[in-house]
Amino acid sequence: MPAMAYSTKGLKMWIGGPTAPTDLTPTAIDKAKPAKVTVGNTAADGDMVYMSATGFPELDGKWFPVGNPTATEFDLVGSNTTGSSGVLGAAPIAQLHAQGDAFDLSCISKTIAFNSDAPAAIAAGTYCDPALAITSPIIPPTTIELGGNINIADPAYSELLAAQADGASRPFDIELPFGQGDIVYPGVVSLVTWDLPVDGVQAFTCTITCGTAPAHRF
Repeated sequence: MPAMAYSTKGLKMWIGGPTAPTDLTPTAIDKAKPAKVTVGNTAADGDMVYMSATGFPELDGKWFPVGNPTATEFDLVGSNTTGSSGVLGAAPIAQLHAQGDAFDLSCISKTIAFNSDAPAAIAAGTYCDPALAITSPIIPPTTIELGGNINIADPAYSELLAAQADGASRPFDIELPFGQGDIVYPGVVSLVTWDLPVDGVQAFTCTITCGTAPAHRF
C-alpha cells in the first residue's frame, strides 16, 4: 500500500455531557470484524458505547464508536471478535453515550498533545550495589493537554469548566477526518489554566487524565 499523509483539518473532538448514559441490553453479539450488537434500542452515528459483562474479552471494559446503526443493531467500530471464544453473558450491558448529549470542542481547540510516561524507577540500593533500582509496577496514567481559545459564547468551554468542577469521568471522542477513524477514551478534566499575554489571544490549557489508554478505532 502506498504511503499516505492526511491533514488534521476538519478534526472534531467531543466531550460527554452531564446526561446519564442509556444502558442497553444486547441480545446477540456476532463474531465478526467489526462485531455487530443486536439491541432493542436504536443508536446513531457518532454515539459511543462502553461494553461490559458481554462475555467477550475483546469487548469488555472498552469504548467503541457506533457504526452502521439500524433500528435494532449497530457495529462496534474497531472491534474484532472473529476468532473469539466468548459467549454472550447473562447480563451484558452496552452503555450508550449519545453524541447529541455531548459538546463539540472543535471550534475552541487548537492543539492536542498526548503524554504517556514510563513507570518510575524505585531506588533499591544496597551496600553492595548503591545504584540498584527496580521498575515501579505502577504505570502513570496517560494525560492529554488540550489548548484552545477562550470563548464564553461556546457551550463547550463552559462544559470544560463544569467538568473540572465536578471531577467526573466523561467519554471523549476525537473524530479524525478523511475516514481515519476515532480515538476514544474516558477522562477526567483535572486542570484548566489560562494564558493571557499582554498582546495576543486569550487562551486556555486543559489537562485531561485518561481512565484507560486512548484507543484508535477504525
